[in-house]
Amino acid sequence: MVGRGPLGIERYAYALHRITGLGILLYFLMHIVVTSLRAKGIYLWTEGNLLYGPLFKFGEFWSLPAFAYHAFNGIRLVLVELGVAVGKPIEPVYPYKTSWVCNVLF
Repeated sequence: MVGRGPLGIERYAYALHRITGLGILLYFLMHIVVTSLRAKGIYLWTEGNLLYGPLFKFGEFWSLPAFAYHAFNGIRLVLVELGVAVGKPIEPVYPYKTSWVCNVLF
């Protein structure tokens, strides 16, 4: 299940944020290439089947959800960094509370 274990949901959000950032960069670079083909002449635009391939359609479809996730997660990260969405930290009190497993083993 997502969010459980030692990694937590923040780690998955971080990884997905990086992946969507790379995907948006790839989309941007492909957009530059396609636009430059259009600028060089209509024959380059129509001859290349790059625009009609399944890989290009797949990337075109997923560009909007990737951009939306990347933007909203970036806003969330800014709010967390500014302390808006984070609660007030508590001061640890000695003796620290341990789990029963640590008490049994040690």
